[in-house]
Amino acid sequence: MVVAVEVSDSGIVFGKIVLILLDQNRVLLVLEKHKSVKLVDVGVHYLTREGDYICVDIDSLIDYYPYQFMAYVAFQLLPFITLFVFNFAGVTMHEAVMDAITAALPKLDEDRLKSLLERLLLVVGVEEVADLIYVKEDDIKDILTPLQTRKLIDSFKGECPSNWITTFQVPWEKMAPTLRDTISVGQRPTHSDRLQMIRIIVDAIRAHCPNPTKAECSQIAKNVVAQYPKSFGDVTDEGDLLGSGYTSLLNQIKTRVEHVNRGNTLARIRRPKRTNENNDDTSQHKNICIKVDSYGCINWQPHNCLKERQWFS
Repeated sequence: MVVAVEVSDSGIVFGKIVLILLDQNRVLLVLEKHKSVKLVDVGVHYLTREGDYICVDIDSLIDYYPYQFMAYVAFQLLPFITLFVFNFAGVTMHEAVMDAITAALPKLDEDRLKSLLERLLLVVGVEEVADLIYVKEDDIKDILTPLQTRKLIDSFKGECPSNWITTFQVPWEKMAPTLRDTISVGQRPTHSDRLQMIRIIVDAIRAHCPNPTKAECSQIAKNVVAQYPKSFGDVTDEGDLLGSGYTSLLNQIKTRVEHVNRGNTLARIRRPKRTNENNDDTSQHKNICIKVDSYGCINWQPHNCLKERQWFS
């Protein structure tokens, strides 16, 4: 049996369970460390032994559900049909994609939802929520009805429902236990807990609308501060309210949205639109480096000064 230990740049690090230790309320695992290579075509992780044994707390694992690996000749293989990689916000890819599907198709039955998740994650090869914009109708048309397929594809492409903001709920149950305990007593969370909360909120937002406007983000930030003013409100050391009280939270949410949308939907929206009149090559805008007023000297020997110097001489 193996467990998922961590996510590295090269893939998921697994550990083969060698020994289980019980220390009062703690469960420690002695693991044989294995690195993995994801073989999408055959639907397995290829495991190879790496380094010595390690001892980890079961609470530190990215997934503590044990998996049964397969031995094929001299190879160790692990099916990833039920393995969902965690992102750094504490939310699995399975949950993030499922939220995106249920936001577009809330009445989809459980069997179709399961089949659709497996198709997107294992066959189509979706590795992050941003990949959903590349899903085509042909990829899922045999699972959904034609109308359901069109609705889901439109949702993936960023066409947000008009009333999503009125039904949006912050998933507090996904937040870190330390953050939930802190806000329950009206204290301010730590910097790391607050950043993790921003990531989870933005992931939940993008399940409904991949590229929300600033006004929509402002409404969510306002609701969070209204619910927990002492924990997230902008106040002075004396407790006086600063401005609207939720500007810093709004800026963090919007910055996170722009970060996860870099190079995708947001970039296309921010790019200036071109009209038919200026589509020709002669009218294309060119970026030219020019000298501007700034600190220090920008032109050590201007031409006008040379002419004036010759005139005086």
